[in-house]
Amino acid sequence: MFRPMRRSAQALGVDACREVLSRGTSGVLALLGDGGWPYAVPMSYAFDGEKLYFHCAREGHKLDAIRREARASFCVVDRDEVVPEEYTTYFRSVIAFGRVRVLEDEAQKRALKVTHVLLTHGHFDHIGGVAALQAAGATVGCSQAEEALALGKDNMAAQFGAYVPAFRVDFTFRGGEKLLLDGMCIGVIAAPGHTAGGACFAAEGYLFTGDTLFAGDVGRTDLPTGSGAQLEESVRRLYALPGDYLRAAKKDSRMG
Repeated sequence: MFRPMRRSAQALGVDACREVLSRGTSGVLALLGDGGWPYAVPMSYAFDGEKLYFHCAREGHKLDAIRREARASFCVVDRDEVVPEEYTTYFRSVIAFGRVRVLEDEAQKRALKVTHVLLTHGHFDHIGGVAALQAAGATVGCSQAEEALALGKDNMAAQFGAYVPAFRVDFTFRGGEKLLLDGMCIGVIAAPGHTAGGACFAAEGYLFTGDTLFAGDVGRTDLPTGSGAQLEESVRRLYALPGDYLRAAKKDSRMG
């Protein structure tokens, strides 16, 4: 695909190229810019042995160019030593060719591997990404009382014109359990009301409340299996928990 170096005797091997990329901290990213003009910009980077990672603003010339044409090259200069007496320069560099992809997923951005997914409930806006995480190796847990809703028509996907890729529930819980997942102890709190099988999770000072409890508000109860009386009881149960917690819940409460 790519033409060989004209002076092939000076070409670096694959391992030597990886060493250069591992030592370096910055290089020049070459893209197809506005109007078809070349656009080369200096960039800091990280290298994990296989892939290069860049950090940049959420908008601008670079991202516009990448979305228009993903093919790019990235040059890292490892050595640039001018030797006047020999009328030459001792030079060592690597040019990597490939396609640039914008990472949207927070786990990928932070180089994290998601190993477990715990569902607070089964509405479509909480399960839309489960299949992709499961395909990447994550194990999915759900309240035993919520599994049918999450996997069936009552997840409200059809009613809101949404698509939820199929996934499976790998294990279930009832409430009251202490789950030990990857060295983290997670308390399961049964929280029916928004849905009959809703659950909240307490872990390391955080309380994950799903659509049970918002900032100054609670979830709606007019959807399938919802119950105002059960929701009130669940919220009282959360407020009765010993100690203090930072509440973690979704920002968009349109389904709440």
